[in-house]
Amino acid sequence: MKSISEFKKDKRGSTCLNCERTISTNDNFCPNCGQINNTNRISLKYYFSEYLTGFFSFDNRFFKTIIPLIFKPGKVTREFIEGKRKKYVNPFQLYLNITIIFFLLIGLFSTIDNFKDSQKMIAMEQTEVKDLTNALDSLKTIIADENKKNDSTATDTNDFSIDFDYNVDSIKKSDVNLHKSEKDFTSSATNILIDKITDFMEYDEENEEVDIPTALNELGYKVNNWNIFYFSKAQNINKFMEDAAFRKSYGDSLVSKISIALFLLLPVFTLIVVLLYIRNKYNYSEHLVFVFHTQTVFFILLIFFILFDRVFKTGWGISLAILLFLIYLFIALRNFYKQGRFKTFIKYVLLNSFYVFLATIGGIIVSFIAFLI
Repeated sequence: MKSISEFKKDKRGSTCLNCERTISTNDNFCPNCGQINNTNRISLKYYFSEYLTGFFSFDNRFFKTIIPLIFKPGKVTREFIEGKRKKYVNPFQLYLNITIIFFLLIGLFSTIDNFKDSQKMIAMEQTEVKDLTNALDSLKTIIADENKKNDSTATDTNDFSIDFDYNVDSIKKSDVNLHKSEKDFTSSATNILIDKITDFMEYDEENEEVDIPTALNELGYKVNNWNIFYFSKAQNINKFMEDAAFRKSYGDSLVSKISIALFLLLPVFTLIVVLLYIRNKYNYSEHLVFVFHTQTVFFILLIFFILFDRVFKTGWGISLAILLFLIYLFIALRNFYKQGRFKTFIKYVLLNSFYVFLATIGGIIVSFIAFLI
């Protein structure tokens, strides 16, 4: 039976995997570069232990990792797996921190846009109130002048305002009644969700200022939690189709949610990589290094081109980021797995097809969740 010290000694090597200097199997660390003397293959435990010990420990290793990672596809991954790990940031740590920066950036820009939109709405409402006040003042002046000329038929301005408001309310009610009469409220339609939401959408388009309980009463629906929920979602659908600012806000939210879904689905995607390269020498965790590195580059490109879009107002930054990433991925597959162009291209198409499939599944899930929330 081996002792613990003897077992650990078996995991040490006589050559440093990072700087390739000859060392003793009794050394826990390389005396030249300081990397731990460990010949173990990469495991899932390695990712999490390394990550937890240095979440924000970015030193010069960050730049030694990020620059070749972007401009020399596959090089950092290959060297990291071969044992040159001291000079590079842990792949899981790097990926998670870059995605955190991405989500913070999306959240920041979404908050800024919402603030700007609210300020515009306030300004528009103030202008409308001012115009309405001026119009009412002018109307009162005209009425007062008419009253002076026709004392026998004169009407007090306030009474006129009351009658005017009453007539407007009567017109509105008659319009709503006409709206109701035009609808075919069959028993089956009221029990089908899509018909109900369609009803709500049509009513909301014509009566945007009406609150939900009043709208439900006017339409003949019960005022309960479910109907209030459905009506609010119908309002969101109308906003999505008509309001560009709402679409942009929803799109930003959807991108971030899909990114989270893809992060959770990365282990599944890595299994496909393993199957496509099953005859390769790498194990699952080593394939996962490649996936983490390529996804890190993807988010770096997204961050860069989102900033590019904000500065230059182009609107095509994300498309360019995706195009560059597709080129990057093909080169990275070639450099890392060392296979011919044709074989790499076939696997490249299969990987991207499965990635799109996962993104679609993730998108459907998060869209449904976003619709319910």
